[in-house]
Amino acid sequence: MKDHIKHDVYMPLKDIRKIVNSILPNAIIRRHLFWRYSLIWKKEV
Repeated sequence: MKDHIKHDVYMPLKDIRKIVNSILPNAIIRRHLFWRYSLIWKKEV
């Protein structure tokens, strides 16, 4: 397991927000435990 973990690379939240905002304006991104994130986006009508 440790051999697998040492090669993992995680994007910083800042980079994730930049990409998401270019695709889904006004999306809400929340950080959770262990490098997990949730994204909430509501379509404007």
